[in-house]
Amino acid sequence: MTPDTWAKLIDCYYKPPAENSFDKDALVYSIGRTKWLVNAIETTNYIDERLKLFRNNHHRKNCPVSWGFYACSPDVKPEGNAAGNNWHLNLYDGKELLEATL
Repeated sequence: MTPDTWAKLIDCYYKPPAENSFDKDALVYSIGRTKWLVNAIETTNYIDERLKLFRNNHHRKNCPVSWGFYACSPDVKPEGNAAGNNWHLNLYDGKELLEATL
């Protein structure tokens, strides 16, 4: 999933005040500045008893860096393109999650 989609999901489901709202750049920056989260992602990917989080970036020549995040339950690992070097070719857009009503 792209950071833009994650930021939209956070706004959609958690409805933070405007001053605490994230865009994709702020989300990537915040994750990178949170030492315990970066350490968890780079070692075990284990965030808590319900969540594992993976991240990766891809940099094409003359293009900005693309970030991707993959969240799953602790007993699951990325599969297919999500697990290999071509993870960036098939990012989940989260469209149905953004359109769902609670």
